[in-house]
Amino acid sequence: MSTLGIVSTILACIVALLTIIASLIKYRQQIKDWWGKKTCWRTTLLDHEKRLENVEESVSTINTNLCTLSDDYKENTRESKEYRRSALGDKIFNHTEKYDEQGYITQLQWENYMLCIRRYKDCIPEGDEDYDLILHDCLPLIEALPKRKEHPRNETQYHE
Repeated sequence: MSTLGIVSTILACIVALLTIIASLIKYRQQIKDWWGKKTCWRTTLLDHEKRLENVEESVSTINTNLCTLSDDYKENTRESKEYRRSALGDKIFNHTEKYDEQGYITQLQWENYMLCIRRYKDCIPEGDEDYDLILHDCLPLIEALPKRKEHPRNETQYHE
């Protein structure tokens, strides 16, 4: 390269440098504002990341509590079914004795008895139906009783 080429390259670099300096001076305030906003954006971004971490922790806590609540709900449902089963079992057993002493069952009594049996079956865990005292002893006893349309006391009231 010749001397003229080197001098022109150096002059081109100086002109480019002066242009850059002039641009920096001209846009100094805009650059200063941008730099300030960059710091603000960084702070906002860090705050946002902290909020995301807090939300993730909250979601984790909620999921844990939800699992616990679900387990509690299952336990309460199971206990409720056991309570309903024992209450319905007592009711069915008492009515079985009553109808057996009575010697017959009316249609209305039969419908109510079968409603209690259906509700009782809903409370029995799967697999226990084969060994249940109510279903295998009381129900066949009631099914064998003669069925009447109305109670005899009601029939005499209508005929008098």
